[in-house]
Amino acid sequence: MSNQLAIFMDFENIALWAEQEFLDFELTPLMSYLQQRGSVAIMRAYGDWSRFSRYREDLMNNAVDLLQVFSVRAGKNRADIRMALDALEIAIQRHQIDTFVIISGDSDFGPLVTKLREYGKYTLGIGPRDVTHPLLVRACDEFVYIEAALGEFGVDDALSETAAADQEAARQLLLKALRVHEQRDDLPVLAAKLKQTMLLLEPTFNEVNIGHTQFKEWLERSTDLVTLYARENQIYVALPDFEPGPEWEARPWPSSSHANGQAIRTAPALASAAAAEPAVPVKLSLRQQYNQIFTRLKMTSVDFATR
Repeated sequence: MSNQLAIFMDFENIALWAEQEFLDFELTPLMSYLQQRGSVAIMRAYGDWSRFSRYREDLMNNAVDLLQVFSVRAGKNRADIRMALDALEIAIQRHQIDTFVIISGDSDFGPLVTKLREYGKYTLGIGPRDVTHPLLVRACDEFVYIEAALGEFGVDDALSETAAADQEAARQLLLKALRVHEQRDDLPVLAAKLKQTMLLLEPTFNEVNIGHTQFKEWLERSTDLVTLYARENQIYVALPDFEPGPEWEARPWPSSSHANGQAIRTAPALASAAAAEPAVPVKLSLRQQYNQIFTRLKMTSVDFATR
C-alpha cells in the first residue's frame, strides 16, 4: 500500500506571511510537491474565508476542502483549535494514514505534532523559513521550508547568502551522519538509511530546501565529500577514506556511465557549471513584470473585487 497523507493547512498563517513577503501565493506548486510524497487521502485548509476569498478558487481547483472558522475576537485563533482536533480525530480513526502534514509556522502546533508521533505517525512540517518557530521545527520528523516547496528560492537575490549557508550546513550534516555510521561499522550505508540518520540529527534537512529534487541527485553532486557505491541498483555511501573490501571494490556508482541500459546523468560541479552556462533571458508577462517591480519597492497589488 502506498504512503497515505493527511494534509492540514493553517491558511491564515501562510496567507498573511505571503502577503507580508509580497509573494503571489499559488497552491499548485506546493500540491505538486506533496503528491510526490505519497497518496493524498485528506487535504483541508482552515481559515475565515470571508477574509481570504481571493484564494478560494485556487484551493478548490486543487481539491482542498475549505473549513470555515469565523474569527470571533482578536488574539484567539479558533482555526488552530479546530485543526488540531480534526488531526487527532483522523489519527485515531484512520489507521491506514501514515503521514500527517502540518502546514504552518505557528509553535502552537508543536504539542499536536508530538501527540501524532506518539500515535506512531510520521510528521512532515511545512512553513516559512523566517517566521516558523524552532519548537515546531524540532517537534516534526521532517521539516521543509515552504519557499523551497513553492520553488521561490533563487527568485530574490537576498536569498543567495542564506542558500549558500544552507548548502554548507547540509554538507557538514552529511559528514556527521556518515561518521555516526562509521562508528557503527556500517559503511557503506544505504542512501535511504543515511537520510533517516540525517533527519534524526536535523529535522530541517531536506534536499528540496537546498535546491534539489532528489536525495540521489544531491549525493551525486557531493562526490568531493563522499564515495558512492552501487548494489542491486541502489546507492550506498561511504566516506572518501573508506577502504572497500572485495565485495565493494568493483561496485562504484556509475555516475558517468550506463546502468541496466539507462543513462545516469553526470552531476556537474555547482559553482563551475553555473558560471559556464550563460543565463537564458525569460520573457515575463506584463503582470509578472509589475509583480517584480512591486516586490523591489516593497509594495503589493490588491484586487478590490475580491478583498
